[in-house]
Formats: sequence, C-alpha cells, structure tokens
Amino acid sequence: MSMRPRPNVDADLNRLCGLVAEFGPDRQRNSTQMGLNITQLDNFIRRHGGSRYREAVDGYQRRMRAQAEVAPATKRAFTDTFDLPARPFAVEVPRPQPSTTGKKWTTALLYGDTHFPFHDPLALGVVESLLKDIKPDILVNMGDIVDCWQISRWDKDPSRLDTLQDNIDAARVHLARMAQLAPNARRVLLEGNHEARLTKTIWQMDGAARHLAQLRVFQESMTWVNLLQTEAIGWDFIATRDQARTPVLPKIITKHGTVVRARSGLSAFGEWQKYGRSGASGHTHRLADWLHRDDNGTARWIETGCTCLMDAPYGNDFDWQQGAVVMTWSADQFIQHVELISMRDGRAIWRDKEYGRATR
Repeated sequence: MSMRPRPNVDADLNRLCGLVAEFGPDRQRNSTQMGLNITQLDNFIRRHGGSRYREAVDGYQRRMRAQAEVAPATKRAFTDTFDLPARPFAVEVPRPQPSTTGKKWTTALLYGDTHFPFHDPLALGVVESLLKDIKPDILVNMGDIVDCWQISRWDKDPSRLDTLQDNIDAARVHLARMAQLAPNARRVLLEGNHEARLTKTIWQMDGAARHLAQLRVFQESMTWVNLLQTEAIGWDFIATRDQARTPVLPKIITKHGTVVRARSGLSAFGEWQKYGRSGASGHTHRLADWLHRDDNGTARWIETGCTCLMDAPYGNDFDWQQGAVVMTWSADQFIQHVELISMRDGRAIWRDKEYGRATR
C-alpha cells in the first residue's frame, strides 16, 4: 500500500491528535481512521507528531484516570518502567455484598485473554454490556490481561510507543470499571502466562541488578497484586500454581490454562485428561464446550475465548475466537448450564438481545 498524497500535514495532524484524544494511542484504530497502514502511521508520528502528539496521548491518559484523583507516588530509584508503589484509585469501589434478589441459582461470567495493549475495545464493550444485564454472582477474568510484550523473549516492533506502565495502567482502569459495573459479584483475576513473564524477567536479572531482586521491598513491590492494586479495587488475584486448587466456580476447576492443541475443543479435552475433572480455562484464545460421559459420570471443560485483537502484531491468520461464557448452577449445584457467547466484529447475541455496535 503506497503512501497517499498528504498536501496538508497540519490537517492530518489535527485529525490524528483528535483521534488520540478521544480513543487513545490505539494504532490499529487510528491507522484505519487515517487511511494508512500501521507502518505509515508510525512514520507520520515520528516525522510530524512531536509535542502535539505526546500532549494528545497525555490528555487521553489523564482522562482515563479522571475517575481517580491520583496522589503523587514516590518513585523508587530502581526503574522508570513501573510506578512503585502503584498509584491508588481515589474513587470508591463497591465491595461484594450478599445477593438480595432471592435468586435460587448461581451465575458466573467468564472472559479474558485481553492482552492490553492488543485489546479489542469493541469486544470489551460487549462484555461490559453483558455484565450489566447478567449481574453475575461471580466475575472471572481468565488471565493474560496484560500482554507484557516489552519483557517477552519475542522480537519486538521498535516503533511501538506504549510502555509496560501504560499497559498496566490501562488494565487497572479496566478492572476498576468492571468492579463498578458488578458491585455485588465476587471478582477473580487469574494469573496468565503473559503475567508470568514478570517473574521470569526478575529471575533472569544478572549482575548488580540481581542483588536488587533480592531486596524484600523489591519482592513486595514487584507483584501483580501491587502493580494492578487488585485488593484496592476488589479483585481476588490467584497465582498460576494455586489455580487448580482454589475454589472459584462451583464444583469445577478454574484456571488460565496450560494445554494448547491444534483445534477448538481439543485443548479442553487435554485439560480434562490432565485433571480428570470438569473445568474452565482460557489461554488458547478459542471458544469451545467439550463434554464426555463414562461410568464415572459426566465431565465438561470450557474454553472461554479471547477479547484481544484478532490480528495482533506478533503473528498472522490466528485460529482464535472472541467470546465470553455465562455459566449457571442450580441451587443444589447439581445442574450446570453453559452459554458460549461468540463475538464477531464487535457484535454478539445473548438470548434475545444483540450487543455491540448497530447492525449495518
């Protein structure tokens, strides 16, 4: 795709800064709106963006945090990558309260694999709308809420402008919003393999930096509970090694997932083989409901889909499915009902209602 003529740089820069001020530095969205590919957009920013583009980014980030009057944070000398300690939200986040609706069953909403900054705002918008209608007793983010691409071992696009701190802040704002939309739900955030990159990075520190990693204050600060402030915004964080043994949903295992096989449903089958119990997992970015019955009874394992972009920059033509899952248990927890909610281009149907952007 060749660069189209740009007779008026100021007009294009005004348009770009307007998009950033409203939607943030989302390169996928902004490049589409500007009629450019991502490389062309990055080149334009480098040549013409300057302080005006940075001011637009800063303005968007301030607006995203407007719900919190952020107290000045004391920066630790170790790194400029993180805010240590994490800056607190000044807004009041409601704590889960016992249901007063007289409902006889238990309902849960499961979603995840959001991968900030490679998240899909349209998919998250569908999840938010579902959350308002379902009013679940349990809300589970299945993990990989932050991609942590900056500390991965994969090749990285040097033109990307977002930092790990930006991605953590965006995830924290998202979790706070979900807490406000589901004030009476138990809210659970599972550690994913992408969050585990933080631990791997710390363990790989060498030389003088390794002595910093041995400091207690460093070890206490460099945790996802602290970086995301999960306790302050009412989320239970469950580390990977504890997930298979921690009760979250009635009678089933709830984990981010460790088994990845070639097709939707096969990974669910692999997780069941590993544990011999029913469960739900993310990780594969696929949406599936696998069932089995033998002399031991009926087993079921669910793959919960993803809410990230379907064309993330680290690969091509992924066999992924965006979606979320609604699970309902009878009062005696003997009967379980599962609803897979498939999303396509920011739209979904649940029961008799359509969610997302208007039909074209």
